[in-house]
Amino acid sequence: MPTVTSGGSSVGVVLVDGRWVSGSGGGSGSSDRDCEMTVTRIPVLEEIHIATDVIEGGIPVRVTCNPNGVDGDFWVPDADVSARAEAQRYAEEVLAPGLALEVNPPANILVGLPTWFWLDGWDGSPITTTVTAPWGDAVDLELTLERVDWTFGDGSPTESGDLGAAYPQESNIQHVYTHRSTSPGAPDGSYAVTAELHLGVRYWYGGGGPYTVDPISVTTSDDIVVRQLQAVLSRP
Repeated sequence: MPTVTSGGSSVGVVLVDGRWVSGSGGGSGSSDRDCEMTVTRIPVLEEIHIATDVIEGGIPVRVTCNPNGVDGDFWVPDADVSARAEAQRYAEEVLAPGLALEVNPPANILVGLPTWFWLDGWDGSPITTTVTAPWGDAVDLELTLERVDWTFGDGSPTESGDLGAAYPQESNIQHVYTHRSTSPGAPDGSYAVTAELHLGVRYWYGGGGPYTVDPISVTTSDDIVVRQLQAVLSRP
């Protein structure tokens, strides 16, 4: 956590859900300093010297702690921004690689017949995990499934639903293809089926929470081949 130092002691500052959380020695909680610390966001950076390095997703602030005389301009982290970024990283690096887009029938998908879709690898239950924020403190995350947007690759409109149901259950995510994906020049032509998961994010930090941030999304996809069954007539 960025610190403001004066007289051998320090105070850390983090923006959490629109309020400033400070702590002595760089930790979260209440400051033990003999003054009331004031943190003010700096709206304009021109010709203002910022004492600390720029923090990605951070906020420039002016910290004042009188009568001890702590006064300076600093970049401090925004816990909302960091929590959402860590949730996105978790979704992309941990959740998404474990998902598999499944289809029934698994082969011989045909024009005019319902095809069932579902995602394997997650049952949709809330996911909880603890991550380390860029400033070194622990942040507890919760990811919940809000909806899944399904795109079937044939130009039809996107449909919103859930993860679907695994065969032999009848999945509520179904699609009927009206055109084949193959052609004489591309006998193995395919449609790219995409499932975009929209996830709600909450976090706990510094003994407080839950705090809610904007939802995130992660995508998984697969290619399927759709063929057209043609009758073959033979002469007696």
